[in-house]
Amino acid sequence: MNFRAKYFALERDFEEQVRKDNEKFGWRGETASYYLPTVPPEGQVDFVFVAMEPSAARDADGTPNVARNFFASVDDFILHFCVRNYLCEDGQTYFITDVAKGAILTEQAKKTASKRWPAWYRLLEQELGLVSKSGAPVIAVGRGVEAFLCKHNTPCLKGSVLHYSKNASVARTIAPQLFPQDYAEFKEAVNVTDLVSTAEELMQDKMFDKTRDIILGNLLKAGATSSSVMLMFTYKALFEAMFKCPVVRS
Repeated sequence: MNFRAKYFALERDFEEQVRKDNEKFGWRGETASYYLPTVPPEGQVDFVFVAMEPSAARDADGTPNVARNFFASVDDFILHFCVRNYLCEDGQTYFITDVAKGAILTEQAKKTASKRWPAWYRLLEQELGLVSKSGAPVIAVGRGVEAFLCKHNTPCLKGSVLHYSKNASVARTIAPQLFPQDYAEFKEAVNVTDLVSTAEELMQDKMFDKTRDIILGNLLKAGATSSSVMLMFTYKALFEAMFKCPVVRS
């Protein structure tokens, strides 16, 4: 069985675990969790990022929005851009996933994470074993995920980076305050066009044209905001601190 077939088989287990979550917590209708797939890697990768779980989004008629996970928001693509430009060296690859794969309402997630995540960990272990090259660092997105992975002695756990949730937006200001001169230079050098180009490349043949155009338009409008630039600088600083070997793309 090739890599793609193995990941596809694992996705069936993800869907079954979502079904078990709904049954366990009595979630139905618009409160039901649903499997939100991401774009699987082509093969084993050099870095794996682990976030919490997808946020549920529904269309006006209540139908679950099943656009690809980590391919929906401006901040999703900021993380992609920073990993590609400030962490990965030429030829290196990465993958972003979640502890739990069921899209869920925020309040439900907060109340049930301690009961849901342990049930998902077995599947996360299988996923990490499949997608990771030998010794590939695992990087948590958010302190809560890092604590959970530490508790389970996750192999190759390197640490955590800031979660890009708006709830953590104040934390985006810390690195710019600690390194004001570096941040001033970074602001002058950062190019929103490069961010949009990264998003276009990532979404190629993976999104409907209408969805892609909306996302790219949002990136053009929001990519240069101070909050977005601070987030990009924060990721760059964290990667450099974590691996002690800054990568700068020309």
